Amino acid sequence: MIQIREAHASDVWPIGNIINVKEHRNLSDRLDAAREMVKNTWLEILVLVGTMDDTFLKLYAPWPFRFFVIVDGTLKLIGMPKDAYYDATDLVECLDNLLYDRKDQTVL
Repeated sequence: MIQIREAHASDVWPIGNIINVKEHRNLSDRLDAAREMVKNTWLEILVLVGTMDDTFLKLYAPWPFRFFVIVDGTLKLIGMPKDAYYDATDLVECLDNLLYDRKDQTVL
């Protein structure tokens, strides 16, 4: 997961009280937002943080929502929304296959 610019920053484009994160003014703000998101969601995966020049955002256009599965530096899936909706079937299948493959490689 990569924390990028906050899409609905409370001081830029608020959507009610669901998200109360202000626009990131510096890398420290973005890191704090990522840490808070991990804490609030109990994520147990690697979370990266995009740079303040928004390089990842500009190169991969993940906003408003898009899913990328990257394994050992290789893109395994680029999930794209269709008609403002995302069917997570391909994402779930990709992740299931990766977990299945990893189990096959585990030595007991």
